[in-house]
Amino acid sequence: MYELYGMGSMRIAGGEPIIYPGFLALLNELGNIFVVEVSTNLSLPWERIVDQVEPLNIKFHTSFHPEYSQQDVFFG
Repeated sequence: MYELYGMGSMRIAGGEPIIYPGFLALLNELGNIFVVEVSTNLSLPWERIVDQVEPLNIKFHTSFHPEYSQQDVFFG
């Protein structure tokens, strides 16, 4: 289908998807054929996400949860 119609879009929300093993690698694969939007509370360190994800077609929507991140780190 991708070859016929081009890039699609996908939004992943609910729960905390980035904590699943292999999810960041999956995002990179999905980013080849979709513009992917992911809702996250950044329960993984953002540096780890940035190091493992090619950001061209992947967008993150973050929400602050004080039990997972310190305010100064999150807003930094």
